[in-house]
Amino acid sequence: MATQGSSVLIVDDQVELRNMVKKMLRNMDLFELYFEARDGEDAWEKLTAHPFTLVVCDLDMPRLDGVGLLKRCQTDPVLRDVPFLIIAGEGTQGAVAATAELGAYHYIIKPFSPD
Repeated sequence: MATQGSSVLIVDDQVELRNMVKKMLRNMDLFELYFEARDGEDAWEKLTAHPFTLVVCDLDMPRLDGVGLLKRCQTDPVLRDVPFLIIAGEGTQGAVAATAELGAYHYIIKPFSPD
């Protein structure tokens, strides 16, 4: 059951992936509110305007990628403790390692399933 006020920000430049992640999370009934961002810059605007329980973020995006967004959040005293779940393509192992060093909560590799 979703915790009252809990919210998730799903960040990916592909609308289909955002919809799939949102559907999976809704089926798990973990969050009350669901927000989406098309890239890191869009996510940054939302992160600075609203508190989030979790950020589910793709690595490879235009304007500001997932590593850049995570670095930016780590420098902000309010946002540095927001958990990040990173979505990565198979060929991005170095970037995944970089996000772990920056404090990413965990990562999943595309393609993935609800299980």
